[in-house]
Amino acid sequence: MKFVENTVIEFFDDERKSIGTERILWISPDKLQVVIIDLDNKSSLPDMRSYESLEESLSCNRARILEIDPYNIAIGLYEPSLKNLQSRDKAWNLIHEFVLNEPDIYDARLRNAMINDYIDRMEKRAIKIHKTQIYRKLRRYWMGGKSKMALLCDYRNCGAPGVSRVSKTGIKRGRKSAITKLDPDNIVGINITEEDLQLFRLAITRHYHTRKKNPLKYVYDRMIYEFYNIGFAFEKGEKAPILPPSETLPRFEQFKYYYYKERKLKDALVKRFGERNYNLTKRPAIGNATARGFGPGAEYEIDATIGNFHLVHSLNRLNIGKPITYYAKDVFSRLVAGFSIGVNNISWREGIVCLENATTDKVEFCNQHGIPMTFEEWPSRYLPRRLLADRGEFESDYVEDCIENLGVNISNTPPYRGDFKPFVEQHFRIMDNRTKPLVPGRVEKGVPERGEKDYRLNAKLSIEAYIQIIIVLIKEYNHTILSDYPLDQDMVKAGLIPTPINLWNWGMKHRYVGLHDKPKDIIRLNLLPNAVASVTYDEGIYFRRMKLGYTCKEVEERGWFEKARNSGVWTVKITYDPRNLNYIYLPRPDGSGFIKCELLPQYAQHFKGLCEKEVEILQISERANVQMSQTEQQKIKSRTLAKIDSIIDSETKITDAIRNPDLSRAEIIRQTAENRIDQKNRSQVTWELGKKEDNSETDGKVIPFRREHVNEHSTDKKIILGEEDEVYDLLVKEINRRNDDEKN
Repeated sequence: MKFVENTVIEFFDDERKSIGTERILWISPDKLQVVIIDLDNKSSLPDMRSYESLEESLSCNRARILEIDPYNIAIGLYEPSLKNLQSRDKAWNLIHEFVLNEPDIYDARLRNAMINDYIDRMEKRAIKIHKTQIYRKLRRYWMGGKSKMALLCDYRNCGAPGVSRVSKTGIKRGRKSAITKLDPDNIVGINITEEDLQLFRLAITRHYHTRKKNPLKYVYDRMIYEFYNIGFAFEKGEKAPILPPSETLPRFEQFKYYYYKERKLKDALVKRFGERNYNLTKRPAIGNATARGFGPGAEYEIDATIGNFHLVHSLNRLNIGKPITYYAKDVFSRLVAGFSIGVNNISWREGIVCLENATTDKVEFCNQHGIPMTFEEWPSRYLPRRLLADRGEFESDYVEDCIENLGVNISNTPPYRGDFKPFVEQHFRIMDNRTKPLVPGRVEKGVPERGEKDYRLNAKLSIEAYIQIIIVLIKEYNHTILSDYPLDQDMVKAGLIPTPINLWNWGMKHRYVGLHDKPKDIIRLNLLPNAVASVTYDEGIYFRRMKLGYTCKEVEERGWFEKARNSGVWTVKITYDPRNLNYIYLPRPDGSGFIKCELLPQYAQHFKGLCEKEVEILQISERANVQMSQTEQQKIKSRTLAKIDSIIDSETKITDAIRNPDLSRAEIIRQTAENRIDQKNRSQVTWELGKKEDNSETDGKVIPFRREHVNEHSTDKKIILGEEDEVYDLLVKEINRRNDDEKN
C-alpha cells in the first residue's frame, strides 16, 4: 500500500468505531517516517510516525484511506470575495517561508526557533506579530491540505445562520432610522419581539394569504389598525382607533423583513392564487414533456377549444356562432396527427371524430375538401399507442373501453391541469395567432364602443371554408422549424432540422414507433357508442332507447324473429352512430366484423336520415301532441259517462216504478223467456222499401218516454212519464202509492 501527501486516514478501535482522522503532511524519501496532523483537534500540531505503523493499521483493518477530502470540498464550494482573497494573501505572506522549509518546520524545536527569529526580525521593522497568530495560520494551512486556498476565511461558519438574535441590552438593533442618523441621541424604533411576530403572522394569514391578493402595505396598515391600537374614540359619530406614537410601533420595513424571512413561497402562491392557477402559471417548469414520447405514435395529446370567431351557415349565410375544434398531436414530433371541426358541444362523440381523423389517409381527406395534399406532406394515418386527454369528455369507463379495444391506452390529466398537455394547448395559441389577422368575424375583447359595428356581423366563412383554412395552416405548421425542440445527440449528429415532419420521418426510422393500424370499419365500430336492443317477433331488433326497430337479411335467415315469437324475447349488444340512426351494427362474437341492420319500413318513413337528437325531438313532439289532447279526450269520456249514468238512472227509476214488488225472485226469473218473446215482438225493426223516412213517425210498438214533473211540489224527482194513457195512469198510481208509503 502506498501513501502520498495529503492522504486522509480514518482510524478505528477493535469494535470498528471511528477514533480519529489524520492527514499525511510529509513522507521521508526512504519511506521510513511520515508526518501527520490530527484533523479532529483544532489545536493539534504535526507529529512524526513510522511509515510501517500506518501500513500495519491498514492491513489489520484498523484504518482506511478516505477517498473524499472534506476540507478540499469545503474550499471549492464558493467563490471568495476580494476582501477574503486579500486576507488569504496576507496570511500566506506570514507563513510561506515556514511551510516551504520542510521537514524542519515539522520539528517542534526547530519550528520554535524559526518563529522566534521571524518575530525578532519583524520587531526590528516595527511590525508587531504574535506567535499565536502564526501558529493559527500554520494549522489552517496544514489541515486544509497544504493549499493556499485553505487560508481563506470561512465566513460560512460565522454568526448563527437561521437563528434569530435577541438584544440582551435592549438597544435598538438593525438599520438606523433617518431621525437617528440626524440626531444620534434620539433612537427611534423598537426591537421585534415574539409577540410582535405572532401578530405579524396573524395579519398575513388573515389579509395577505387570501384570494383577494391584497398588497403587503395594506396588510401592514390593517395590522396596525387592528392589533396595535390602544383604544377607540368617536369622531363625528364614527369610531376611530387611537394609535400610540409611531416610534413605538413596528415599521413597515421590519414587517416586510420578517415576512420574507419566514415566507414559504409555494404556500404563499397557492393561498393567493389557488392551487389551479399555481399549477398552471406559478409552479416551476423544469421538466421535459417530450421525453414522454419515445417515438412517433408513442403518445398523442387530444383536446378541444372554442374558436375566437363566428362562422355562417353554408346555405343562408347567417351566423351560426363559434366553431369547436379538436386537435390530436404527436408528443415526439409535435406533428398534428388529426383534427375535427364542428358546431356541436364539446363531448366524447366529437372527440372520437378527431381520433378517427388521425387514422384517416390525409391525402384522400384533404382532396375531399378541395386542398391538394401528398402523403409526404402529411403522413399520419395510424393509431397511437397511448392517448392523453383531460378529465372531460374522455373520462368514463365506457369511452376508455372503446378506445382500449383498438390497442390504445387512454389516460386523463388531473383536474385543471391543462399544462400536462402542453403541446396541444400550445397549438391552440399557435393557430389562434395565425388566424387572428386572417379570419373575419373575430371576437373582440372589451365592450364595443357606441356606434361600433358588432363583430358578429363580420362573419363571412362557412364551416367548410374554415376547414380548408385549417388544413392549409396545419400543412404550414408541419413544415415550420420548432425553435424550442430539445434535440438529442443522435439528432444533432444527423443534422436534423427540427420541423414536425422531419422529426416524424426521422423517428419512424430510428426510434421506437408506437403506431399501429386497423381496418377503417373496425376503428369506427369501436369508437361508436354501444347499446342493448331486444329481438322481438313484431318490432324486429327493437332499439328500446330510441323506440326504433331494425332488421337485415342475415338475421331473418337465421330465424331470429320466429325464435323470439316461440321462445321469448332476448337482448343483443348493438353499436350505433348517433348522427345517423338509419342503421345499427351487431358485432360478431369473434370480433371479425359486424352485421349491418336497417330501419324497418314503418319506422323508416318517419325517422329515416335523422340523428339521435332529431329522433328524440320528433318522438317527444308526438307525445306532447297526445298529451295536449288529453284534456279534450277526458271531456269526451266524462260526457259519455255522464250520459250513460243518466240513462241508467232513468231506466232504474222506470224499472223500480213498474215492476211488481210482490213478485219473488223465482217468479221474475221464470217469466224471462215469455218476456223475451214479447220484447222481441215489440222492438223488432222492419224495413219498408220505397218509403221516405219520417223521423216524426214512430213504430206503434215502441213507447217513447219524455221527462216531466209528476208533482211540482215534490222534492223527489222520480219523473218518468209516457204518452199512452194506460201506461201513464199505471205509472202515476204506482209512484203516488210509493210516495204515500214513504210518508207513512
